[in-house]
Amino acid sequence: MANILTTNPWSLDGTGLGTVLVANEIKLKHFEFVNYGNGQSSIVKLADRFGHVLWYCTGDTDGVNQRSGVLGWVHGLQEITHTDGIVLVFFD
Repeated sequence: MANILTTNPWSLDGTGLGTVLVANEIKLKHFEFVNYGNGQSSIVKLADRFGHVLWYCTGDTDGVNQRSGVLGWVHGLQEITHTDGIVLVFFD
């Protein structure tokens, strides 16, 4: 699979680690970590284009979807860590 950045929400699968996926300012609603399979060993860390962490999340032992709080305007987006599963990025 590959990252899907054409529809809302975006779908990130970890194939773009360390690369800036979005360089411009963007208004994000929230993130959701779904379909992960390694419980608490499933980790996602997302940052803005400067490397400032926006969200760090570990999976749940029950496999329940993990959701961030409300975000707002950010300076771009990149994946720093993404072990498995999908991150959905909801935006305005």
